[in-house]
Amino acid sequence: MIIPSTCRSFAPSPMRIIQEVSKSLTYPLPADLIEIYTDTNGFEGSISEWLNVILWPVEDLVPNNIGYGVSSFFPGLVIVGSGATGQALGYLSRAATEYIEVSFVGFEEMFARTFCGTFFEFLTNLNEGRQSVSIEK
Repeated sequence: MIIPSTCRSFAPSPMRIIQEVSKSLTYPLPADLIEIYTDTNGFEGSISEWLNVILWPVEDLVPNNIGYGVSSFFPGLVIVGSGATGQALGYLSRAATEYIEVSFVGFEEMFARTFCGTFFEFLTNLNEGRQSVSIEK
């Protein structure tokens, strides 16, 4: 896994901590996120000119999801990070891992953008969407 050079990353999290957090979440971490956390305990910064993201440190996942009341507002969602413009980044507990971008305000799935694949493919997909929106304006 390659963290973009424009992002600040953190020291890897021990597998024991990753596994404990994964078991404590409403839905366990997908395999690709576990792999990311073994390389870096989160990152933040610009993926591109259009996309700034934060992947929260693994030990912040449970308290942040409880603090935002995620299971009350959007059952099946686990938030793992955020974007610079008020969106939550997370995954859904469906048959296949489905990553999602949804507004922190209201957690309305009808306005969410989803993507099946890996977390980095999801970020690439979001970035391409930002570019097309930006170009059309």
